Amino acid sequence: MSELEPVGQTWEIKRYNLGRMQKYQPPSRDMRRNPPAVKPEELPDTTIRRIFQDSDLKTNPDYNLLVSLLMTYQRAGDIKRWDDYRGKIPGPLLELFGDILVECRRNGFVNPKSDGIRIAFQQVISTTEITGDLCTLCDKFCTRREQLDNGEIKKIRNLNKNNPNWKEPKPCWEKNNESS
Repeated sequence: MSELEPVGQTWEIKRYNLGRMQKYQPPSRDMRRNPPAVKPEELPDTTIRRIFQDSDLKTNPDYNLLVSLLMTYQRAGDIKRWDDYRGKIPGPLLELFGDILVECRRNGFVNPKSDGIRIAFQQVISTTEITGDLCTLCDKFCTRREQLDNGEIKKIRNLNKNNPNWKEPKPCWEKNNESS
């Protein structure tokens, strides 16, 4: 029986065929990303600035308190229950945070996270090429929202696609802005 040689001293290590080996290809930069489910009217940072009525959020004490409260909530791990935790947030700040969540959701941003410095949201993306309008994720109750949910608006669009005089009903937030 022949004596075993250490792997590093054999000829086989030096004889593998480089032509047959697969070459590493880095991921391409131009990979297509799925479009957002909703074309946002404004980004979350803009929404937060508008609701807090402050252009510099780093110096806003309410914003900093909200960032730290979200960070504390995230650190709770598996035992976190939002209904129990929200009692720790002061009433006026909870209302502002609720307004931020509603507006960000309407624009397609959900799941706020805090890194200790700022609040970041995740964007809802579409699995198809079709993107929705701002009514897609809106929580407000209006007739247009109801028509979208039951598919009636799609039927109306198809019936009136050749009618040049037909106009799609305006979203509830545009109606409210005109009456002001």
